[in-house]
Formats: sequence, structure tokens, C-alpha cells
Amino acid sequence: MKPSSHSNPVKTIVGCMSGTSLDGIDLAILKTNGDDSLEISKTFYAPYSDEERGIIRAAFMKFERDESVIAAERVVTDAHIRAIKNFIEADGAVFDMIGFHGQTITHDPDMKFSDRKFTSKNFTWQIGDAALLVREFSVPVVYDFRADDVAAGGEGAPLLPVYHRALIAASGVALPAVVINIGGVSNITYLAADDIIAFDCGAGNALIDHIAQAYFNTAYDAGGAIARTGTVNLPALSCLLADEFFARPAPKSLDRNPWDLTAVNTLPPAHALRTLLQFTVEGIVRGLKLLPNMPHKIFITGGGRHNEFLMELLSNACDAPVTKIDTLGFDGDFVEAQGFAYMAARRLYNLPISFKGTTGAPRPMCGGKIIAP
Repeated sequence: MKPSSHSNPVKTIVGCMSGTSLDGIDLAILKTNGDDSLEISKTFYAPYSDEERGIIRAAFMKFERDESVIAAERVVTDAHIRAIKNFIEADGAVFDMIGFHGQTITHDPDMKFSDRKFTSKNFTWQIGDAALLVREFSVPVVYDFRADDVAAGGEGAPLLPVYHRALIAASGVALPAVVINIGGVSNITYLAADDIIAFDCGAGNALIDHIAQAYFNTAYDAGGAIARTGTVNLPALSCLLADEFFARPAPKSLDRNPWDLTAVNTLPPAHALRTLLQFTVEGIVRGLKLLPNMPHKIFITGGGRHNEFLMELLSNACDAPVTKIDTLGFDGDFVEAQGFAYMAARRLYNLPISFKGTTGAPRPMCGGKIIAP
């Protein structure tokens, strides 16, 4: 990738990401100055056990620190330490810093799910003991990336757009371009020569995975094979799309599962799966209509790009070519982990990670806290 024109020195950082799908921990080493110098290096994946998932899931949507949150934080922290040690042993990973996202257990824009009163209009909570990582690895750790943005009135999400911008700039792709991350929820990053717009646009994999796990005894619908056997229930889809979220202007963000699934829960499982898959597609299509211009190309990252049926549906529904971000030479499974390594460098050099057009923050915000050995 192109050499840096920025004066800040390059750091070697391991980024750590544990998403709301709870499949496991993604680790990625990035050599960067947090600006225009990127060298993507080794990656590593460490799955959670079923027991660990259960303990972490029990802390979801909590607003106060109770025994379930304490137990989940212990599991998250121990799993990260174990994963990083295994990364070092298996691949000889070497790094100067750690970018530690932690685990989101609650993200509640506009306080829809709590009757408690907070000083901010939003609430977001990522658990994980960064200080313990410092003690274990004797390097600085950057953590708590979202809190400053939320305290200033921003949504606290999505944060990856600043890294999407760096990747697209490094690739030389013609602008405007769009990067869509399909994780537990879906979000859109719109990149123009002098503009960056981003927002969560709707459901991602979380609802689909829930049906696959509950009714088909599988972690996910591989390739969308089960959904292909179902039929979209239009009344149920209409109920889902009537949610007030879709009428809100961007920027906006979502928790993992804010939807009322009453209309879907009575459907035969294969039809429920197909309807929820269409719900993901429709959310993305509606999100694209909020952009100032249609992009030249749409790049998909995150686990959703492995769902071949979903990719087919998106290609048919979108007015621009849709392809995996892997076609640019980037591994879409590790973009988020790389992104938090990149944001750790930006925190070190006091560069912003969120903007008015991405989270609604009143000004460019430098997010994250640093603990040094």
C-alpha cells in the first residue's frame, strides 16, 4: 500500500473484535500510522465455547453491573488473553499495542429499552478488563472506543467507517463507493471525495442466525440453503419494515435485536428464515436510498457476505454492482479487527475516529482510552 505522508511513526498493533453474534474473537495485526500507511499482516480466529456464549449472552441488555455482567466480563477478558497467547504461539505474532474493542452487551440509542435516566441521550456498554491485558502483555492497550462519542451526543456507532475510508483509499477504487458491513446488524459507509456518511441500516445476521439455531440445530444457515426453501411472508415483512427506525434520518444506530418479531414467530421456520433474510435486504436497499448519490460499486464485508443467497438477493436489488470486499485483496472476516487496530493508532496520535456524518457527533471525535504498562 502507498507510503505514508504523515509524520507519525508506524506502530504494529493487534486489533481485537468480539461481535454480537458471539461466534468468537477476531484478531488482526496492522502496521499503521493511523492515517495513510497500512500494512495488513497476520490474522487469527478463536471461537467461543457454547458455555462462554451462554455466560456472555446472559449479560446482554444490562444497564448496571450485576453478577451476570461480572461473570461475562471475566469470560470475555480471559478468552481474549487466551486468544492472543495462542496467536503469539501459533503465528509468532509481535505487536507494540493492543486495540481492544471488548464486548458490546448493551447499545441503546435514544434509551428505548430502559426506564432509567442517564446524562446522555444514548447508552452503550462494552465490557472487558483492559488493565488485565496490559499486565499480561506489557504493552499499551486502547479500549472503550465509543464512550466519548456518546457523551458528546453521538450514537457511538458505527465506528468502522474511518477504516473503510482508509481501505478504499488504499485500493484506488473510484468514488463514490459504498462499504456495507453485514454483521449482527447491517451498516453502510458512503465514501465520496470530500464526504463520509455512515449509519446502521437494519438487520444483519443476528435474526437469521437465531432462527437457524432455534429450529434447525445449526449455528447459521450456511450459504442461505434453508432460506431458499422458504417463501417471503409479505404481511410479516411489512410489519417489520413499519418499525420507526426506518423513518429516522441518518446517522442512526441499532442494538443487536431491537425488532418486534411477533409477526414472524408464528410462521413455519423456513418461511420465517426467508422473510428475515428479505428484511435484511430491504433494510440495506432503504439505506442506500438515503445516500446523496448511487455509488459506482458496493463492497460487502462481515459474515453476511458468506451467505450466497443473500449476496444474490442484494445483487438483484441494488442499482450498483455488489461484490465482496475480498476482491480488493482484503479479508472481510477481519476488517473489524483491523479497524480497531487502526483506531488504536488514531487514538495514540489524537486523530478522530467519528464524525458528524457517521455518528452524529457535534465535531470530529477522538475516541478511546489508553492504559500503558
